[in-house]
Amino acid sequence: MGRVNRGILNSRILQGLKVKEVMNRKPPTVSPDASLEELFDRLLTQTEDFLLVVDKKKRLLGVITESDVLQALHPHLPGMAVGSLWRETRKTMARSAREIMTTNPITATPEMTLQQALDLMRAHKVRRLPVVKGSKLVGQLSVKNLLEICKFVR
Repeated sequence: MGRVNRGILNSRILQGLKVKEVMNRKPPTVSPDASLEELFDRLLTQTEDFLLVVDKKKRLLGVITESDVLQALHPHLPGMAVGSLWRETRKTMARSAREIMTTNPITATPEMTLQQALDLMRAHKVRRLPVVKGSKLVGQLSVKNLLEICKFVR
């Protein structure tokens, strides 16, 4: 199959498949009250480099990355600060997930096409999207999920 045809095929697949067909239905989650030590331990023992913060009703509250935890534990590391000075300063005083999470993350819905989700990722320069139905977390879609689909149709 030629390069152009493969591109057309991949485009058709991205437009034809829904997020719910590809997403990880069991993303790594954590309580907003989790301590920095718990976040640190979880990130060291899991494959993913992030945690989704949810309440008891599984409503998405925010996202925490390895960089967030590292900034909170070692605030003087150069090049780690991302975002506003106030937000980064607040992270250095944090004691829980609630205090270092990024709130209002960009999200996908289960009914979006993979192309729509990819467009969101590109527009907002993110590598993963929590998937929500209403405000409830139902999964997570990552660039890796999209790469796996491309490999499958190759």
